[in-house]
Amino acid sequence: MSRGDSVTIGLSAAQHEGRLRAAVNDLVILSTRTVELAVNLSAVDFVRSNQRSAFTGTSGERSVSSFRAQLGLFEVEGKAIRLIAGEVDVAGVITASTDDHVMIQDNGGIEWALPRDRISHAVIATRE
Repeated sequence: MSRGDSVTIGLSAAQHEGRLRAAVNDLVILSTRTVELAVNLSAVDFVRSNQRSAFTGTSGERSVSSFRAQLGLFEVEGKAIRLIAGEVDVAGVITASTDDHVMIQDNGGIEWALPRDRISHAVIATRE
């Protein structure tokens, strides 16, 4: 896929269509009209190119090399994000990111432990 290509990513709960910002190992960064997502490819049902021959070219941004590394970066930055793991949708700040789980403190101060391999994606930014 080339950076900037329009793709649709299917997750169990929803489909997200947007511009591909990066694709490296198990991580895809997708910018839609309303949000920016860091997607765990191991939790994706499908990726569909909305253009002919889009599955070629550069992988885009390389500031991180995996979904786990992206979650670790969010932890270090203290960035407020939303993590989606099946029916669970938690907004807050990651306090720990390990090989098998992520700790996130929600906006009410409650600490959540989510199995990393169950997290389908993180909402990085919401556009108004």
